[in-house]
This record gives sequence, structure tokens and C-alpha cells, in this order.
Amino acid sequence: MDFRIVRKGYDTKETDDYILKITKEYEEELEKQKALILTLKDALVQMKGKVDELESKKQMVSSALVRAVEKAEETERIAKQKLDTEIAQLKTFHIRWTSYYKRLIQKYPMDDELKKAEEFTQKINGIFSSPSSEDISALEEFRRDHAKVMGIKPQSSPKPASAYEFGRKSDEEYDIESLLADIESDV
Repeated sequence: MDFRIVRKGYDTKETDDYILKITKEYEEELEKQKALILTLKDALVQMKGKVDELESKKQMVSSALVRAVEKAEETERIAKQKLDTEIAQLKTFHIRWTSYYKRLIQKYPMDDELKKAEEFTQKINGIFSSPSSEDISALEEFRRDHAKVMGIKPQSSPKPASAYEFGRKSDEEYDIESLLADIESDV
């Protein structure tokens, strides 16, 4: 802006008006900037709250995943113990069945049905007493693959679980015991 020149310099009224106008513009711009700063601060507080909430959720999910993996490992361990227990029970049943079968052979003459039972018994004896190397390597391969898939660390040889370790007998054990009782009562 150009000011008129008067005797002692610029026109003071025009100069004062101009300064007042510029001051108002600066004050308005300053208010806008303050309002923007407050808005941005509020947005920052909200974003920090969201970040904290997401961090909390992240921790909860992480914790849930850790618990789920631990639960899966525990479930697998229990299942393996039950499997070992059932195999031990089957072996016991096999021993008793073999004993019962030998008593039957001594008691009754050999016929076609008993010959078939003998063949079956010999086949089962072969499986329980000396599994083939293919069966053993297939089982070991299955255990290794299963451990890799489940992310399980390799363990030393499994310890067979007691049937009473879980607080009660399994239904399968009652079935085997009733079978054994039936065999004993027949002899």
C-alpha cells in the first residue's frame, strides 16, 4: 500500500488503519492456527488411544496364541500317553488271549476253525512280538512328520502313561477287562 506523504511524513490515520487491518488479519490467522493445533492435538490423543488399544489387543492375541499352543501340546501329550496305555493294554490282552488259546488247544482237538484261529494268533504274535522294520520306520516317520507339523520339539522315548493317571479308567479299559473276564470264565 502506498501512503500519502504529508508534512511530517506519512498520513498517520492511513498508517494506523493499515496497521490495525494487518493486526486483525494476523490475529484471525493466529486463531485459525490455534484451532488447527487444538484439532490436531485432539486427533493425536485419539490416535494414541487407538494405538494403545491395538497394542492391548495384540498382547491379548499373542497371549491367546501362546495358550492355544500350550493347550495343543498338552492335548497331544495326553493323547500320546493314552495311546501308549492302550497299546500296553492290548499287549496284555494279547498275552492273555495267547494263554487262553494254548489252553483251548490242549483241551480240544484241532479242527479247521482252530487252525484258522492258530493262523490268526500267529499273525498277531508276529505283529506284537516283532514288528517289521517297515512298521517301525513308518511309525517313526509319522511321529517326526507329526512333530514338524505341530511344531513340537523332539522328545526322548515316550513314557507309557498309567490308566489311572487321568483320574478315571477309560471306557476301552473296561471293555478289555470284560473281555479278559469272559476269557477267564470260559476256561
